Amino acid sequence: MARSERYRLIDVATGVETWFVVADGVLSRATSGADDDPVVALVPADRCSLVRVDIPELSAARMARALRWAVEDSIAGDPEQQHVVPVRRAADGRLMCLVVARTDMQQWLELLPVRPGRMLPDAACLPLADAEVVLLPAGDHVLARAAEDVFDRIEPELLESLVPELMECAGESARVVWLGDAPPVQVRRYRPEVRGDAGSALDVLAPAALGVSGRQFNLLEGEYAARDKASSARQWRMAGWLGGLVVFLLLAGLMADYVLLKREELRMEQEIETRFTDLFPEISTLVRPRAQAERALDGLRGGSRDRFVQLMGAVSPILSGTTGVRVEALSFADGVLELELETASLADLEALQRQLNAQDIDAALRDVEVLSDATRGRMRILEAGA
Repeated sequence: MARSERYRLIDVATGVETWFVVADGVLSRATSGADDDPVVALVPADRCSLVRVDIPELSAARMARALRWAVEDSIAGDPEQQHVVPVRRAADGRLMCLVVARTDMQQWLELLPVRPGRMLPDAACLPLADAEVVLLPAGDHVLARAAEDVFDRIEPELLESLVPELMECAGESARVVWLGDAPPVQVRRYRPEVRGDAGSALDVLAPAALGVSGRQFNLLEGEYAARDKASSARQWRMAGWLGGLVVFLLLAGLMADYVLLKREELRMEQEIETRFTDLFPEISTLVRPRAQAERALDGLRGGSRDRFVQLMGAVSPILSGTTGVRVEALSFADGVLELELETASLADLEALQRQLNAQDIDAALRDVEVLSDATRGRMRILEAGA
C-alpha cells in the first residue's frame, strides 16, 4: 500500500493556504484536508537575514548562548531581541545563520491557526538552478532566488536595481526566469524566460517547503522548536521507570557541566583581563573590553593614526584566521608595529611570516625563543599593502 502524508501549507504574508499530499515521494495537491494535518508555514523572506559569523564548534547549549552576540556586528537591532538559527558551515569555515526578530516570530505564530511543524522563509523555497535568477510573483511582492543562500522578497519597484545584483550572484551567463504570466516592465528588459504554467505560488514553493531541501532554513529551532508530545510522554515514562537513580545522575551531570562551564568562563575572563592589562596597562578596571579597547586605540591616534590603522587592518585578518597563534603583546612606535607572539612550534611562526609576506606585508621575525612546550618570537611589521 502506498504511504502518503498530507500537509497544510500556509503563506503567512498573504493568508493563502493549500493542502498537499506526498505519496511515495510524489507531491500533489490534496483533494481534501483536515485542520489537524501538519502545518508548514511560509514567512516573508525580507524579514529574515542570512549572516556569516566566526564562531568555533560548541555544544548546543553554549552555541545557543553565543550566537546572539556573535551576530551583533551584522545586525542593526538589539541582539537580545533576535532569534538566531544556525544553518551550516560555509566553505571558509564561518557559520551561516538566519536572523529574525523575536517580535516577528511571535507575530507569525499568532497569525497561524495552529502551531506549525516547520516555518521557512518563502523565497528560500524557490526552485534553484545554476546560472538562473528565479522570480515568482507572490501577492504584491516578487520572490527572488539566485543561489542557495541568496534569496529575498522584493517590492516590484526595486526590481530594476536588484535584478542585476542577483544576476551577479548567480554567476556568469546568468539568465532570468519568470514563473508567472506577463513579467513587469522592470523584468522584461532582461529578456526573461517566461514559464507561465508553473502554477500558483504555493504550487511552486511546496516541493522545497515540504521536502528535504527546505529543512536547513527552518526557523523553528532552539526556543521555538516544535515539541513532540508523544516523545515527551515516553521520556517521562522512562524517567519514572528508572526512578531516583536516573534523576540523580541527570542532576549530577548537569551540575558537573555547569561547574565546568563556570570554570571555563572564569578562565577566559581572567585570560582576557591579563591580555588586556598587558596591552593597555593604563586601564585599571575592565568593564566593556571592546569599547575600552577602541577608546584606547583612539588614544594612539594623532600623527601616526593612519599608519597604525593601516598596519592593524592588514595584519588582524591573518592573525584571526590562523589557529594556534597567541598575541602576548604589541607595540607601535615610529611607524613600526611589533608583535610578541607565542606558537606551538617554530614552523608555525615561520608559516605566519610567510602568510604575511604573501599579502605584501613586510614582516621580519626576531628574538625567537624555542621552549619545551612553545615557541616565542617578535614579529616586526614595517610595511603593509605597499
